[in-house]
Amino acid sequence: MDSHVFIIGAGFNADAQKYIHTINQMVSYPLIGDLAKKCFGLDRIQEGTSIEALFQKAIDDDKPDPLGKLCDAIMVADHYLTDFNENSIYQKFIRAFPDSNFISFNYDAFLEILLLKCEEWRPEDGFGLPVEVEFSRDPSSFGIPRRSRRFVLHLHGSLYVYTQEFSSSPPDQGGIEWMKMLPEPIYLFDPDCVVSRFSPFERVPPNFGYVHVYDRIIAPVPNKASSNKNPFVKKSFEKAIELLSSARAVIAIGYSFNPADEASYKILLSTLKKQKKALTIINPQAREIAGRLSDRFNIECRPIQCSFFDWAQRSFNCATPEFN
Repeated sequence: MDSHVFIIGAGFNADAQKYIHTINQMVSYPLIGDLAKKCFGLDRIQEGTSIEALFQKAIDDDKPDPLGKLCDAIMVADHYLTDFNENSIYQKFIRAFPDSNFISFNYDAFLEILLLKCEEWRPEDGFGLPVEVEFSRDPSSFGIPRRSRRFVLHLHGSLYVYTQEFSSSPPDQGGIEWMKMLPEPIYLFDPDCVVSRFSPFERVPPNFGYVHVYDRIIAPVPNKASSNKNPFVKKSFEKAIELLSSARAVIAIGYSFNPADEASYKILLSTLKKQKKALTIINPQAREIAGRLSDRFNIECRPIQCSFFDWAQRSFNCATPEFN
């Protein structure tokens, strides 16, 4: 059945603190404006540079700390911002679009944790590709279906899944284990310190080929083209194109379509152009974004200039191109 497909950016999480109980009220998902301070200890970014350029320099200088701090901030938010209120705008959103699937440019598991609580998702297939998972108890005893009803695809990678492309062979006569490439990559579920939020699902114990959390994602750098060759990302893109091709409606929430991400989203927009489908944009800067994408990619865009919170207050109405 055709579904709504939502393209999700960081702005989708911006209102999480309003409706989700937290232990620490200072916890929130980091937005682009927060990263200079959180990751680099800077009050502001110098004129002529960008946050993407700062991350690129740190990577070039073999300094993983800034990216590690970003990952830590996201995982802290995932850990604390998960006591969902039934009347939150996010619960209402999930109920309003029961047939929806999600294409996310975020690294977090906000949507997965929400959908798991709603008994709509499980990690073996919910990322849009097969993932190896352990579990402590039978998921069906928690009301979780045998298969996910919705997908959350992470086009810039997920903190909680890593790819294993190599394995070790049995010891040879000299007792040496040799590294060999697997016929096909395998994907392992590892929610690290956030594992309690995925109960009854558990992490796959680390073994040969373990990938550190900050190496599982495409870093926020000026050009992501080379990173899109990551097997997890490539498979996610293939599934994303499949979903867009059969979508009833495509709606971007809180995603700015930053030119630095063009290597990623141009594939999606080319699919929409080929399918002659419109893109609805929910964003406080929706008109500017719509004009830019329409000019560059020759697609129909319908701007709704408001935040996700304001859109929810309007009962998720997509019937008109703009709110006055």
